[in-house]
Amino acid sequence: AKTYAEKGKYQIDANKEFFGLGIANVVSSFFQSYPTTGGFSRTAVNAEAGARSALSSMISALVIIVSLTVLIDLSAFSALPYAALGSIVIAAVSGLFEW
Repeated sequence: AKTYAEKGKYQIDANKEFFGLGIANVVSSFFQSYPTTGGFSRTAVNAEAGARSALSSMISALVIIVSLTVLIDLSAFSALPYAALGSIVIAAVSGLFEW
């Protein structure tokens, strides 16, 4: 989060972020849901695509939901090797490092 705060020239309070994640995990434990974490790779993809608002996160979440519900049934993801999926994440996150 600090990397994107520096790039976007805005302030961020890491304590508030961790507090929010903690509260979300406590509340979600009552509903048998998965623990929440920061969406670092999704943030990296949005930043590389030039996204500037929270609407882009909502659109990417919608695309993820649709792809998981529709394409899983069609076995579109089962044919992709793990190396291809890993390379997508690496390519998205590699822009965060200063080489």
